[in-house]
Amino acid sequence: MISLSAQAQEVALTGKWMLGGSVGFTNFDRFAVPSNQPHYKSRGITFSPTVGYFFNNRWQVGIRGQYQKEQDTQDWAGPAQFRSFSENLTQSSGLGAYLRRYIWMFDHFAFHIEANISYSEHFASHHYRYDNDSQNKRENKKSSVAFSLNPGFTIKVNKWIGIDLSANLLRLGQDNDQTQSINIKQGQEVSFDEWNRNTFNATLASFSTLLNEVQIGIIIFI
Repeated sequence: MISLSAQAQEVALTGKWMLGGSVGFTNFDRFAVPSNQPHYKSRGITFSPTVGYFFNNRWQVGIRGQYQKEQDTQDWAGPAQFRSFSENLTQSSGLGAYLRRYIWMFDHFAFHIEANISYSEHFASHHYRYDNDSQNKRENKKSSVAFSLNPGFTIKVNKWIGIDLSANLLRLGQDNDQTQSINIKQGQEVSFDEWNRNTFNATLASFSTLLNEVQIGIIIFI
């Protein structure tokens, strides 16, 4: 009689730290000879670090930062040599804290649900100039406080490296928008508008949205 038995490997994460995040750069330059096609330049950077701590194999607490900056310019030569130029700048930063619960279904595969609360600031500037000495400037400042629920899966490749897949299921947020708009014609200011808006929004993602917006990241256990 032959007897076979197998013992599941323990998921040993208690007291470990998790490091993760992403960094990205973009640089695009499309040059067009004088025509109806604009000369377009775009540069950007994103950085999103994450640090977490396992106080047992099922619970993790951590913080997550975010920084993003993108700048683009567009120079367009229209009919009769009429030219226009635009410059856009967007910049955002934020910091959040999260609590994540793991449900280990296999030794190296787990479902997780994460509760996250965050604060972020966003700045956007749009500047348009034309040959007839006309300009339009628009600036927007936005601050947000948000709570979100993010389900996902974690795959442990080995004891040092893992793969995270997550999506945004629910977001509850309070946003404050401040906007200024200035119109200038022939060097003279002709209009100035300023407004402030506070909004509360709740977003629940559909099943198709969850599948289309899955985020993948590499994590390190130390």
